[in-house]
Amino acid sequence: MNSLRWHDFLLMGICVVILIAVTVFFVMNYAKIPDVIPTNFDFQGNVTGTGGKGNAVFLLVMAWFLPIVLIGTSFFPNLWNIPTVKPQNYGTAIIITRKMMEAISVLMAFFLGYLLLSMCGLIPMINTVYVIFSVLLAALIIVPMIFLMRLK
Repeated sequence: MNSLRWHDFLLMGICVVILIAVTVFFVMNYAKIPDVIPTNFDFQGNVTGTGGKGNAVFLLVMAWFLPIVLIGTSFFPNLWNIPTVKPQNYGTAIIITRKMMEAISVLMAFFLGYLLLSMCGLIPMINTVYVIFSVLLAALIIVPMIFLMRLK
């Protein structure tokens, strides 16, 4: 009941494909990235801080690291802090938590990839992407938590 299924591997695969695509696009266009890139923005989208290309490389590393860590925890569900549920609901709680982690991983890979490429000027920056990301992330956390609370 707690084993990974094909759709778990599909979500993991989507995450890895996004990360590979972003990495290839970044590496192929590295020469086009200016030496100074924007790193901080205010709520209107105005640049409030800048940094070197090393910041972009660091963001690429983080774009790989965070989703991989979240996906990696799918193989060790005993590490999760699942709320106290009835023993017969424990398997369901693990499935809900795993799906939440995998969905957040895909969203993080997409968002960090978008942030990296837009920060470097390789794709246009659209401010509404940040709002959409925030709403989706909140939904991906709140909805599964509601289901977990109902399992008690």
